[in-house]
Amino acid sequence: MGAAKIYAMGYDKVFLEDDRGNSLELTLDQGSIKYSIQAGKVSEVKVRGKRIPGRKPIAVETEDGMVTGSGSFLVASYRSTTGAYTPAEFLQRKGRASGLVSTLDGGAFAIRIKLKKGDPETGTIQETLIFGFARITKLDDDPQGADGKTLMNFEFEDYESEPTVIQGDA
Repeated sequence: MGAAKIYAMGYDKVFLEDDRGNSLELTLDQGSIKYSIQAGKVSEVKVRGKRIPGRKPIAVETEDGMVTGSGSFLVASYRSTTGAYTPAEFLQRKGRASGLVSTLDGGAFAIRIKLKKGDPETGTIQETLIFGFARITKLDDDPQGADGKTLMNFEFEDYESEPTVIQGDA
């Protein structure tokens, strides 16, 4: 299993997107994403169940790993470019967000989560972190959290070997 990585955010924006371009922009007072990259499975190659004498062991990757993680957001405001849904509706594809299209093929619903890390002084986007196939597995939503702002905690599985990291805006 890979080491956990924590992406703490300040002055940042989060974009939730489906596969048809529907999106929700979250402006955060504070937040963090923590994720782990799990190693893929490996099998040792043997001849008739035995290692080959005098040779290094031969190991072959047989399955990709995947990314698991969690997030905690204190949402200052949010706006949708395509519908009037709340962050909780978008993450769960419920209510007004029931028509969203999964970024995965098959029956499971997944979204794209884009985190944009900005320079606190200039606002210039320094890095974009993208979880392209994130399926929310747990959501705790308090729309009347701290100071009347939405407080969200969630867990997710991302069906790719690692998130995409882009220097600058994407």
